[in-house]
Amino acid sequence: MENKKDDFIKAMERKIIYQFFIINIIFILIGYIGITLWLNAIRTTAPLWFVWVLIGIQFLLYSSIFSVSYNRALIMGFDKWFGFVFFVILAMLVC
Repeated sequence: MENKKDDFIKAMERKIIYQFFIINIIFILIGYIGITLWLNAIRTTAPLWFVWVLIGIQFLLYSSIFSVSYNRALIMGFDKWFGFVFFVILAMLVC
């Protein structure tokens, strides 16, 4: 009986961690896409300092996509260095 209880708790914990990852990625992607579209719309008319602030926020959101994905890969059991190198190469290819 105790074993079933522990298995249930572990399964629920994994499910909650997975749902947190999905929600986190969705919010980051919505923010990144929103900032990108807004930046493209106002780039020619906005003050230069404001454009650079938005570019900085956009870069932080872009980096956080890979950071969150890397943390999820570690939870799934990928090797630390393999995952890090993989996400760095992926980030370079996407740019």
